[in-house]
Amino acid sequence: MVRRRALAPIAALALVVLAWIVLIHSSILQNNAFTFLRGERSKAARSLRFHPVKDSKNGTSYVFMSQIQDTNRTGVPEFFYFNTSASSRVLCFRGNSTRDGTKNLYAFAEQHVPGDALLLPGTTLVSDSHFDFVNPWHSMYNLIQFVHWRMDSRCQRSDRMLIFHRGEIRHDLGAWIRSVLDSNGVTTGVDTLRYHPEGRVVCFQRAVVSRRGIGGVSGAVLRDLFEQVRCRTRQWCGVGSGVNDDDTTVRVALVARERGRAFVNLSDWKHAVKLVCEVRPHCQWSVVWFSALDFCSQVKLMSTTDILVSVHGAQLTNMIFMNPGSRILEAFPQGWLQLAGNGQFIYKHLADWAGLGHEGYWRDGGTAKCPMDSSSPGQCFSLHYKNKPVGINSTFIVKWLAEVLSNFSCTARASLTKQECKCSVEPGADDRLS
Repeated sequence: MVRRRALAPIAALALVVLAWIVLIHSSILQNNAFTFLRGERSKAARSLRFHPVKDSKNGTSYVFMSQIQDTNRTGVPEFFYFNTSASSRVLCFRGNSTRDGTKNLYAFAEQHVPGDALLLPGTTLVSDSHFDFVNPWHSMYNLIQFVHWRMDSRCQRSDRMLIFHRGEIRHDLGAWIRSVLDSNGVTTGVDTLRYHPEGRVVCFQRAVVSRRGIGGVSGAVLRDLFEQVRCRTRQWCGVGSGVNDDDTTVRVALVARERGRAFVNLSDWKHAVKLVCEVRPHCQWSVVWFSALDFCSQVKLMSTTDILVSVHGAQLTNMIFMNPGSRILEAFPQGWLQLAGNGQFIYKHLADWAGLGHEGYWRDGGTAKCPMDSSSPGQCFSLHYKNKPVGINSTFIVKWLAEVLSNFSCTARASLTKQECKCSVEPGADDRLS
């Protein structure tokens, strides 16, 4: 018994020593494993030839993913496909900078994906924008083409989206474009490339890259595209054709804005619209604040609006939900005609793509002249004219709106009521392509 008591402390000490040995050995194994993974990671980086997603070699501008050769296809959205029947290359990225596009890199795995790279399954949509993904017009211009991709690929579904602004990665979509894409079955799950450890190479099983949005797409293709967007979005929001075929009521919406490019005196504009509607049978009018409406309320309102009167601005993008044959009246502050360039005509183009009639412009001439040096027209526009409030010439506005109303035909609405939407957005309704 005495001998056993004497051995007890020795046994306890032996257990402590053994535990330390196991702990140290485990730590060594972990360090070796980390060193191995880090070594493999550097091997992966060496096995791929990376390029900056933002190529600024020519100085004044940049090219997104310049190693991709143009398809030279005309009239349709430009897409580049990776690891599909058209290409065996796998697209990989490294880096997730939100401030410097030259630090975000891409490469092509020609034969196999490096073993330590993260391979994301499914289909990833990739897009770059010169502007942003929040403003309805800018985001629509650079993302709506993926609705065309979905229709053209047998209603294929995507798994994630990777978006860049001038090569800088972005994390979020604006609420408006998110709703448009959701309603048309295009994923709005934005990947940020933030995977552990930092700097890990991320590859995509399949990738669809778009570099110029709907730029260069023909009017005929765009009309088909926006017909689909209108149909599917209305269905998603539970909105029908908007009005009955035999409804003779003409509905006028006057769009009010806050802050930049608001009306100098909203009451004057309301009075002008009221004067016209009072003498026109079956005319109804209202004042609209899009900022106070949720997305589907905006869609419903546009589906019942025949004539839209608005100052130039992103809220006009909602015209894509109006019935074909509806009319747009657009107003500008002074200075836009001389200094704004082709950007001032974007909603005239959009009206054409959506099957609407653009009835021209009211350009306010009452704005004070730019106090800056005439040699700086760009500064005059951006700092002085761009967001000035818009005044009114009541005589002109009343005559203009009256002419549009007298020429408007309610029969243009009938073409939409019998339309069938393509590509269901119900979960599981469309098979994913293998």
